[in-house]
Amino acid sequence: MKILIFLFIFFTLTICSASEIDLWNSIDNRESKLFIETGNDRNDNILFEGEEITFYLAASMDCNVMFLRMTTKGDLVILFPNKSHTSYQVLAGSKYEVPGFNMKKIKVEGPEGIERIKAIGTTNNEIFENFQNLLIDEDYIYIKFPEEFLKKLKEKLAAIPKDQWVTSDITVTVEKNIEKISASATPYIDPELAQIIKNKDKDKLATGCYIQGCAYYEQKKYDEAVKQFQKVIELSPNMSLGYYSLGLSYQAKGAFKEAVNYYKNCLNKGVKERDCYVRIGELYDQAGNKKESYLRYKHALKLTEGYEQVNKLTPKDSGQQKIYDLEIKCKNNPNDNESRMELAVIYEKLQDFKSGNYHVKMLLKEAIPLYEPCLLEKDKPAIKKPEPVEPTPAPYYQSNENYVDYYTYSEPYQAPYIPPPPPPVEGGGINF
Repeated sequence: MKILIFLFIFFTLTICSASEIDLWNSIDNRESKLFIETGNDRNDNILFEGEEITFYLAASMDCNVMFLRMTTKGDLVILFPNKSHTSYQVLAGSKYEVPGFNMKKIKVEGPEGIERIKAIGTTNNEIFENFQNLLIDEDYIYIKFPEEFLKKLKEKLAAIPKDQWVTSDITVTVEKNIEKISASATPYIDPELAQIIKNKDKDKLATGCYIQGCAYYEQKKYDEAVKQFQKVIELSPNMSLGYYSLGLSYQAKGAFKEAVNYYKNCLNKGVKERDCYVRIGELYDQAGNKKESYLRYKHALKLTEGYEQVNKLTPKDSGQQKIYDLEIKCKNNPNDNESRMELAVIYEKLQDFKSGNYHVKMLLKEAIPLYEPCLLEKDKPAIKKPEPVEPTPAPYYQSNENYVDYYTYSEPYQAPYIPPPPPPVEGGGINF
């Protein structure tokens, strides 16, 4: 009898779980001008039991958003709104982070399985009205009856036109916890690190922390890498590689403001100025600001031996026929650097910074060993044969080199481009 009761309970729970997942999957709509972008700080979307995770969301227009999480245990949790952000309102172009200010971290408890995350955005101000009685007295709201909640939510959404609401989904794979890698056991760490850490010499301690930070970076544990590199600059403020590697780690996390500040801090301090400008260019590139990214890439190219003339070029002809002829030259001979530099400057003059980015990045790729440009193919211009008409003169564009200190970021969150790993602590320049 006990076995029968157990089996009954087991299959009942299994059916309920499947029903909740079916309901979850049925709340889906992409037929709207409204766009919600969701993301997290795990580039591989894999976590181990006990690890922490941060989620992000952004919307293409002002709207109301509910951000839901279904754990591997079947718990249904409202991540947003929350104690830090108590309303459903989301402003266009702003990135929202969960957990927010003064909230406890989101820790994945397991068991193994798939965690499901769903953002529901709507321009209809009445959809979430009936959910206003959810008391936000804790960091997150745990729903006692998930199936009833999802049914009610689905019914309300079905009653409005599809162009008034949209969904965005992500999944995270949760795996069993593994024993943490110790400093002396990780393959990226010199076996003598344990002895280095015991040494009271601050420079040696900084070197040990730097090596440990590089190991965490290679393992894609960017939060842990940040902690180690911060120790590096605390112990040895003049160790420029610490600032550079903090920039890399924040860039890998998608934290662009922090990254650019650290890259600026290591300019002219032992790290090649060119390499810092390449990285800053990538930040603007990821944020969608093609003009500012082009200016950084061009400045980096100007600082590269053999390419200094890019800053002195002043093409007189910027017509469509000239562009077409140069594009064909570069297509037939990818190593025609003079034609490619001239093309980049012509596109700059025409304020087509997207196309200019492509050619400057192609030049940097050839100039810097092992360098893999960010978003290269997306910037590639189409080669169009010109119409037999005189092109309209473009407005005059004045290049300005005083641009490093004016970085702002308000674009929606994007999955970050992962920059190359930090350079070795010895051996000279930066290895891309």
